[in-house]
Amino acid sequence: MSEIKKQFNRATESKDLKEVLHILSKHPELLSCFIGGITAMHLAADCDFPELIPELVRMGCSPNVLDEEGYPPIYFSCSEGLVSVVDELLKCGADIDGLRKVESSGNIEQTTPLVCAVRNGHLELVQLLIAKGASLNVKDPIPLLERAKSFPEIEEELLRHK
Repeated sequence: MSEIKKQFNRATESKDLKEVLHILSKHPELLSCFIGGITAMHLAADCDFPELIPELVRMGCSPNVLDEEGYPPIYFSCSEGLVSVVDELLKCGADIDGLRKVESSGNIEQTTPLVCAVRNGHLELVQLLIAKGASLNVKDPIPLLERAKSFPEIEEELLRHK
């Protein structure tokens, strides 16, 4: 990885907004390239750096951009339960129901941010997604309520909104 990409990663991981914006002003190519398989938007989402997300959108990054494996940034945030990041991604236009990944077999695994949050037991995130209008009728190999069986509070939340 080039030195500038390493500097960008360090600044993002340390949540140094001023330094990140300085680096991007000098190297706007970082906005559209893959850094270790992910984009700047993915890195902001993965590093729990919600303040960076609207800045990246302002510079032309999509909150729905896919990484090299076909995942949008909201996938990482929902998997990790990063409520403030998911909220910011949604405010910036991330698709609340649009998580799709093409498998190496060519099949499309359809799931949503809500499925990721349920599957990983993130109650506060489930509540946020439902409040923001996430569909409870998702096409997924395992029904949503079945996924929630391991998390009684989440199961109750889903039943309350069914």
